[in-house]
Amino acid sequence: MKKEIKRTFYRDAYNDNKVWEVAELSGGHYLRQYINGQQFGRGLRTTKKHIQEIGIFDFEKVQDETGAAMEGKETTQAENLAVKMIANPDTERLLEQWELTEKINDPHIPTVRGWLMDELEKRNPEGFEKWLDGEALDGELRTYF
Repeated sequence: MKKEIKRTFYRDAYNDNKVWEVAELSGGHYLRQYINGQQFGRGLRTTKKHIQEIGIFDFEKVQDETGAAMEGKETTQAENLAVKMIANPDTERLLEQWELTEKINDPHIPTVRGWLMDELEKRNPEGFEKWLDGEALDGELRTYF
């Protein structure tokens, strides 16, 4: 059975207007920051160790990117449907979609990239892990498949 993406939000201890989102994927983590509820930047593929080192796990857990109090955020029915749809295309098409997302500046792209990474990891766990653990750029994912 496919593992769901677990999203947890943390209010920055040094800036009340900033919230960090940690998306736990099968093979790693994706980190995003929000300022006043708006995503800032594209997000970062990273490791749990790095997130621990910069202290985000020590921050207060909140419900969502707006900073509303509560732990975690469940995936919606629409998100679950999107994940199922990503499972259909062949690997070449998924890699093309991954590469296309590098050029799109939209607050939802980090979530889509997380879904693509989960599916690609299922198809080639060894190659995906080498890419994730290495110093490779996002655009170099194809070379590991």
